[in-house]
Amino acid sequence: MEAKFFANVYVKDQKGSMKRIDQYIESFLEPLSCIEVTLSANGWSSSAPFTQRVYVKGMTADRNYGPPFLTGLTSSEAVAEAKNALACIDGGSTETDYVVFVCYESAPTTDITIKMQGVI
Repeated sequence: MEAKFFANVYVKDQKGSMKRIDQYIESFLEPLSCIEVTLSANGWSSSAPFTQRVYVKGMTADRNYGPPFLTGLTSSEAVAEAKNALACIDGGSTETDYVVFVCYESAPTTDITIKMQGVI
């Protein structure tokens, strides 16, 4: 059972609607959460610019993320392959329930798992 210290405290949000303060605070923190996605080598489109669209439940088009970083690597060979794959990614965007990654010159040839931290 989680504690709801402010369960009966309400504030007005940016639209003038009343919200419980804990829900109001969570609405600001959610965009800062870290997401983890796996980009598969065979998931890229067939021609440049190469794109890959990854499902992320709850993603919205107005969320922003910092640069991706690698995760889940267990050997120096895996690190080297993943760094080469990550270097191919030139940018991306967010959509409702999706993150889209773009590679303008070449697509990664190995699967990689990356994390990205939400930013304001």
